[in-house]
Amino acid sequence: MIIAYFHQKTLMILAVTVNFTVPGIPISYKRVTHGNHPHNPAVYREYRKAVALVARSVMKDIECTLKPVGVTVWVYHPVKAASKQSGDIDNHLKSILDALNGIAFKDEKIS
Repeated sequence: MIIAYFHQKTLMILAVTVNFTVPGIPISYKRVTHGNHPHNPAVYREYRKAVALVARSVMKDIECTLKPVGVTVWVYHPVKAASKQSGDIDNHLKSILDALNGIAFKDEKIS
C-alpha cells in the first residue's frame, strides 16, 4: 500500500508494501435479491472472511488508514470452459476491497 499526502506544500510519501496470497479460487461479488431483501451468498461471505483473515495476519503491525491507498490485485482462477469467463474482474476486485475495508483502510463513505 502506498500512502501519499501533502504537508506544508511538500509531498511526503510513506510507502508500505504488503503482499499476501489467499488460497483457493477467487469469488467475485454477487448480490442476490430475495423479494426486496438484498442478500450475499454464503460462498461470497466465506471468501471475504478468508481474505480478511489473511490480511489481518500480515497487517497485524500496520494501522488502518483514512489516507488514500493504492491496491494491486492479481486474480488467478481456472476458466470454467473455453467459451465462458470465470467472473467479472471488477466484481473480483470488489470482493477483495470489501474484505480489506477496516483492515487496510477505512471506508470512504460518510455515515
